[in-house]
Amino acid sequence: MRLAQILHRPLGVRGVLIPFLVAACCVRSSASTGNRLTIERVVDTGVNRAVYATHSPDPLDANKLFTVHQGGQIRVVDLETNSVLPDPFLTVPGGSGESGLVGLAFHPNYAENGRFFINRHDGDHLRIEEYQRGASSNVADPDLVRPIWTYTQFSNSHNAGWIGFSPKETEDGKFYLWRTLGDGGGPDGGATPGTGEANNPAQHDPYNRSQTLGIPHGHVIRIDVGDDTLFDLYADPDNNYSIPSDNPFAVGLSNGTPHVQGHETYARGLRHGWRASFDRETGDFYIGEVSQDIFEEINVIPHGDNSGLNFGWRLRDGTIPSLTEWDPPVGDSVGGPLPENHAAPVYQYWHTDLPNYLSDPGTPTSLRGNSVTGGFVYRGPVEALDGYYFFGDYGPGRLWSMVYDGSAPADFDGANVTDFIDWNAEANDLNLIGGATSLGSLSAFGEDQAGNVYLVRLNGEILRITDAALPTRVGDFNSDGVVDAADYTVWRDSLGETGPDLPADANLSLEIDPGDYEIWRANYGRTGTAGLAASGVPEPSGWLLAAFALITLTSLGTKPRNGPVIR
Repeated sequence: MRLAQILHRPLGVRGVLIPFLVAACCVRSSASTGNRLTIERVVDTGVNRAVYATHSPDPLDANKLFTVHQGGQIRVVDLETNSVLPDPFLTVPGGSGESGLVGLAFHPNYAENGRFFINRHDGDHLRIEEYQRGASSNVADPDLVRPIWTYTQFSNSHNAGWIGFSPKETEDGKFYLWRTLGDGGGPDGGATPGTGEANNPAQHDPYNRSQTLGIPHGHVIRIDVGDDTLFDLYADPDNNYSIPSDNPFAVGLSNGTPHVQGHETYARGLRHGWRASFDRETGDFYIGEVSQDIFEEINVIPHGDNSGLNFGWRLRDGTIPSLTEWDPPVGDSVGGPLPENHAAPVYQYWHTDLPNYLSDPGTPTSLRGNSVTGGFVYRGPVEALDGYYFFGDYGPGRLWSMVYDGSAPADFDGANVTDFIDWNAEANDLNLIGGATSLGSLSAFGEDQAGNVYLVRLNGEILRITDAALPTRVGDFNSDGVVDAADYTVWRDSLGETGPDLPADANLSLEIDPGDYEIWRANYGRTGTAGLAASGVPEPSGWLLAAFALITLTSLGTKPRNGPVIR
């Protein structure tokens, strides 16, 4: 289950050592103090089980936000009056748990063709359906419906739910609809060896669908829904789309080829990619991956990467092997070698409660959770937040932001994540206004035409990020507003020191180490509080000094570390 509850049962695994986890799961983040983020409540829709919010590309809808409710309604929020229009935009059969209406995407040419798509699960099938705008722009025509993509629903768990279009592909005249799917779960049964507890193989991809081509579960799929012409290319009334020729597993196919099983897959290895989004500026694709027992993940497909990335599930839970054992017929332990074309998370964070075979890493509570909610890269009017990816955790209502540096090699080892801000930390000010009291039950994020980012609560409340103050930059160890050689001096002079609240501890490892230097180097030349990294690099003398410092550190016997374990 993804929304009201996520089942995370202890596993019967022996001999897993926490030092291995520390070595494998490190990511870099920023020591951020004095940050301020203002979030206001826009409206209480009055409709429960809100699971998404988005906008249409029609300029006439610039002041509208469309909210998706699992019970089967799409409502329209007037952003000028902060009120919900009286009539639903669309009403379809709904559901609860992980069934019902869960996704909405407007065709890039919606202003001209009126086409939009919904994603719903009816208990028997996963469905993408197309509707059209009605006589009023505020109400769709419920009778103009056409099945686009239909697949058997194996169980009422891990079916994911996001659909959308890439803004960069749209610029190139490609109208490819993306969808994230979970592994599909499976029936309960058996017992976890050595624990005496009933297992739930529905939580462990017992049929290995996520790694299997020809089955869309656990995959990101990408299908061509055309511009103004509806596809009807073969004798299957439930599937009306074609296969993009550049899908990674569509070898030998040309554009316009009808549905061929398995060729829809663009990436795989997901457990439950509940919420995803495109960066409207770069085209990078972010996936919030609800993982299993140890980590929650943020995965990224860089724009244009059609290599068929494999995010590892069920072989990996985050960056570690998924060491589980089940009674037959489920099979023996999984894990083992990395799959071909594996891509580890760009970010991962620990569960609040870990399986009993793991030692607690001592990570602060504010950096932990149980069910990640993927968000958006901010491209709105608050300049200080430009380029920050916002995401959170459903249960406790955690909120974080970070910058993914797409210019770095996409090695997904954490080195290309900078400017991490924990908005739940005491040092930061999360300013809730307009009647907002909590971020709990954070089911989704949303985005309007202007790039504002919204937070969607399951109870129907819609919140918006409205202001921010970020007084320091990552690597600005002396807090003078610029990352320069003077900050290197602060790092050099404190190299090897340990303890809390160290000015040069950019990766929050409680030690001044080479990881902090790498963050300083990556951010060299940044000034102020807005925007992304400048292209500047340290002067040659800085490199020589850094090399000498690293040699000195090694000679002192201090073991370099890449950063903290974030979970």
